[in-house]
Amino acid sequence: MAGYDTAKALFESIDGKGKVAELQGQLGNDAAAKRHAGFLRALEEYPEIEVVESQVADWSQVLAMNFTE
Repeated sequence: MAGYDTAKALFESIDGKGKVAELQGQLGNDAAAKRHAGFLRALEEYPEIEVVESQVADWSQVLAMNFTE
């Protein structure tokens, strides 16, 4: 599932615990929705992961950078 493998790799890289932020693509976009669903599915397997922020960046690197600064 889109987003699932990436989220699992991220969560494993921080030993299954800690804080993460999610940057989404464009609302209403099928690919973005599937990636978000995969992220949420992986998140269910890691109860010690806390999502501190979730923002829609509309596939924009500039918006994504602004959210993370």
